Amino acid sequence: MEAITGRRGVPDLREGDSHRKHIIIFVGPEGSGKSSQAKLLADQIGLPFLTYGDVFRRAAEEDDTCIGDECRRAFREHDYIKLPVLKELISREIKKEECQGGVVIDGALRIPGEVETFEELLQLAGIENPIIFVFYLRIPGWKSFERLVDGRRRQDDTIDAVQSRLFNFYSDLGKRMADVRKRSDRNGDWRFIQINANRTIEEVGGEILDKFEHEDD
Repeated sequence: MEAITGRRGVPDLREGDSHRKHIIIFVGPEGSGKSSQAKLLADQIGLPFLTYGDVFRRAAEEDDTCIGDECRRAFREHDYIKLPVLKELISREIKKEECQGGVVIDGALRIPGEVETFEELLQLAGIENPIIFVFYLRIPGWKSFERLVDGRRRQDDTIDAVQSRLFNFYSDLGKRMADVRKRSDRNGDWRFIQINANRTIEEVGGEILDKFEHEDD
């Protein structure tokens, strides 16, 4: 079956067996617009959108096992979920039928060890030999802090909490992105794309779609 085309003639990646699975990850600090851009691209190319934060919040509210305990601890301490629990929860989500054709992800590759074990996570979810796109949305740290403080929407968005979350994100960031770049340079299954996110939503979104189309050729 010929793939359905979405906006600007971009193939709808849910259709057709000829396409390798596309796993598209958006990385960036809070305030970089990564969630909005991830949702936009998912809509444009016809893939489901998965945000780690929603998965962890649901587990914190509903899971009465040690997995839920870890999620509740992380939210209470403004910390990230430990890697073993992250792998368990996210592989469950991606294993769902709607994600088996590919998925756009917001919130991945934030903690040490996550890049190295990401393909293992996908294998646990039943996805083999995918193409992994990593869009890194870059924005000055002060700009991210300004956007978060001026437009606070979360109940835990005190200034101290914002500073804590941004500190956690930037810790080890250089190594994580260097690991992604190395995989991209030596392995055609990974694509590392940096985006200047200190622009309008329309400008950033246009560049993301253009680069996705180019890299997916």
